[in-house]
Amino acid sequence: MLRILTVLFCLCFAQGFAQNVFEEKQNALKAKDSLAKWIDNRVNYALEEPNKRLYFLMQTNGQIWRKPKSAQEKEAWLFLLLNQGYYQLQSGDILASIKAYEDAYAYFQKHRINVDVEEYILKPLSNNYTRLGDYERAIYIQKRSLTLALKNQDKDLAASAYGNLSTSYRSKNDFVNAQRSAVAGLKIANPKSDVYGLLLSNLADIANEQKAYAVAQTNIGLAIRHLQQQKPNASVNYWLSGAYTLAGDIAFNQLQFGAANNYYKLAEAIIKQKLTGKRKRELTYIYCKQGDLSLKQKNYKQAIAFYNKALKVLLPAFSEDNLSALPDKKQLFAENKLQAALSGKATALEALAFADESLQASILAFDVSEKLREEFTYKRSKEQLQAESKTLAEELINKAFALWQKTKKPYYANLILLFTEKTKSRILFDELQAQQQSQFGNQKLQAQYQKLKQSLAYYQKQAQEQESKNFQKQIADVQFQLSNIQKQLNFKNPSVADDVLPLLKKVPAGKQAVIFFSGPKNSYLIVADQKLVREIKFLGETAKLDSIVLNYLKTYFYQGPMEMANHPQAFVKSSYHLYQALQLPQQRQSDFLVVKDGMLNFLPFESLITEANVVAKVAEWPYLLRRADLSYAFSLNSLNGDYQKTLKKLSAFFLSETGSAKEEIAAVKSEYQKLKNAFSGDFYLNHQATTSAFTSALKQTDILHISSHAYLTLKQQEPVLELFRSRFYLLELADKAKVPPLVVLSACQTADGAYVAGEGVLSFSRGFVAAGAKGIISSLWNVNDQAGANLMLSYYQNLEKNGSTQGVMRQTKLAWLQTAHTNQMLLLPYYWDSLIYSGANLQVELHQPFPWLYLVLGVLFLIGITAMLYYRKRLHISPTGSQNIR
Repeated sequence: MLRILTVLFCLCFAQGFAQNVFEEKQNALKAKDSLAKWIDNRVNYALEEPNKRLYFLMQTNGQIWRKPKSAQEKEAWLFLLLNQGYYQLQSGDILASIKAYEDAYAYFQKHRINVDVEEYILKPLSNNYTRLGDYERAIYIQKRSLTLALKNQDKDLAASAYGNLSTSYRSKNDFVNAQRSAVAGLKIANPKSDVYGLLLSNLADIANEQKAYAVAQTNIGLAIRHLQQQKPNASVNYWLSGAYTLAGDIAFNQLQFGAANNYYKLAEAIIKQKLTGKRKRELTYIYCKQGDLSLKQKNYKQAIAFYNKALKVLLPAFSEDNLSALPDKKQLFAENKLQAALSGKATALEALAFADESLQASILAFDVSEKLREEFTYKRSKEQLQAESKTLAEELINKAFALWQKTKKPYYANLILLFTEKTKSRILFDELQAQQQSQFGNQKLQAQYQKLKQSLAYYQKQAQEQESKNFQKQIADVQFQLSNIQKQLNFKNPSVADDVLPLLKKVPAGKQAVIFFSGPKNSYLIVADQKLVREIKFLGETAKLDSIVLNYLKTYFYQGPMEMANHPQAFVKSSYHLYQALQLPQQRQSDFLVVKDGMLNFLPFESLITEANVVAKVAEWPYLLRRADLSYAFSLNSLNGDYQKTLKKLSAFFLSETGSAKEEIAAVKSEYQKLKNAFSGDFYLNHQATTSAFTSALKQTDILHISSHAYLTLKQQEPVLELFRSRFYLLELADKAKVPPLVVLSACQTADGAYVAGEGVLSFSRGFVAAGAKGIISSLWNVNDQAGANLMLSYYQNLEKNGSTQGVMRQTKLAWLQTAHTNQMLLLPYYWDSLIYSGANLQVELHQPFPWLYLVLGVLFLIGITAMLYYRKRLHISPTGSQNIR
């Protein structure tokens, strides 16, 4: 015992002595103002025991007494940042590692220090973006690294860059570019090099994702044999562990559980023995896959043991007190392997009938996803994560619904509403929040950010109109610069609050919110008001509901009115069947705020038939419109309450011909004449409706009316509005600092666009809301020109009488049904139910045009009378009857 104590004393004394020697040397270097040696000495000391001294290494930035000046000092500082990035990665802290490498890259760009930027900065930085799931940033950096490597004729580094590109493309399910990159890398790689084995693994990974398991198994076998023959080093060991892990995944997908487990154990052994346990993320992944394997074999307790091991690796403070133990929410951080471990444990807990604990584990998994989301700057990366988050949310909602049905506790109903909202129009919410943030902070950076947004819009428009790789490169450069400025401005993608009360307050007074959730598997309906969640209904399988909706739209709306006109009873039956499937509230004379989701984004609700037995007259059919006033929102969080300012100034654009069309649209010209005669404002017809006039009106008017041709581009499904001899793209709204509060899009398909799961339809109506509009009128399908023109005139007349947008669209449609049309087909919903109103209630004050014509005629009349009287006065009649002029 005495010997042990003596040894421990000597060790402690030696460590203390070494610490004192180090501190004395540091103080001496600081006294000499020898900054470069001070930094190098500090780094070397930390690297003797990096696991224990990482915190010490990270404190260096705050202990420096001045900025580096000489070339040697700047090189030492860059060396410090690179080591911080590397060892943070080894510890599993991806965000801290990214921050260090980003700082290193910015420092390199500013000072142009002599360093292999591709190998030591760009490569690890891009890999970190891939690990985080921010694939667009990763691909940008990897392409830059590839360009430099090819320019320097460094084939090994170029092959490695191709491999990294292949991984990023595969991660975002772009298998064509993933395959192309891997093959390009193999063509230039030395067949005997380490990286050749990595590229073979890439090919196996792509084949595995595409379920081509035979090809995957062949390629991974080649990769393993190749890497086994290489001289062992850190990279080879890392890639070999990855190859074993992938071999396990391929076997797992083929239900070869024994083989899969053996491969996972081989990978684990390499990480623990040859990589000394530094690769925490990779080790976590292996434990998660072993947990998944146990789930498949219905060994749920063993699965939980593996998931707990994964959690312990990433969260050392996690305590496995009992089977259902979960980490504290405060311990969570942005890491997709942590999310996987929590999701897996949630599944195992559910299988063991730990319903509440399983739900809580799913909530924590979603929280990790939210933390990941906060760090993303690229829209496409956020779109992909949003789709993945929707799957997580559905699992959570399924569990909460089962518990709500069983207990009827409001807690579970509130959870369902909260997580439904967290899957809706989150990028739109980001854009609205960014608008508010732009009013604060560094104004110089804000101005630079705005200029870059304008440049991006310009390049994107040019790319739409002409094929050029130069534009794509310029777009990529600007997007990366924008993402960097967002980080400098500390633009964080906002999280939706976990408190349901502020969310309920978003529901307009006197209305019920009817909120749909369309998950990958199941659909739900939530009914809420300002006080509480009133109802939750399970709508069945999403695929079945989507099929009903799509068939209904294709049959009766997308292909013209003839099917509806020729088979009215079939339409009534289909419409009533859909109404029943949606399980909408049955109250009469209600006001609904509808928040759509999935395929329901394209559905006209007002014309749904609410009764089984209907009379023959189309005008008297029992439409939902008769029971309820409906308005729409993209999400509750996208609503900003009623807009207080009264809207007065109207600017209207009419394109009966655009300068390129062969025929003029008479109905648009008629709409122009009728509205111009009825209301005061600025009216632009055809050649007056230019891009410059339009962009000027965006800044200055209160109400913007657009009657033109709109469509989606064939290649990218980008919404476009036709102006005179020019086009205005949806993407151009992104750089507009101001848009009108009320926008009326009297054009075809302005509520249509590309659909993004978990986000919604990327339409013109959504684009105007993102730019700051408070209320939008848009169309769901190709509007009949004459019907659209007449509806618009009626809408504005009702708007003038009403003084606000509340209920005006409903009044307009009901009036249409009560009008004695010459052609009775015009009473069919195809003609009147395309237009919908989305947004807040807005106060409007319209005026009839000043009667200039009558005024001019009156003035001319008075001038004539005055002149005549004056002329007669000057006449003098003599006694002899002769006429003299005085």
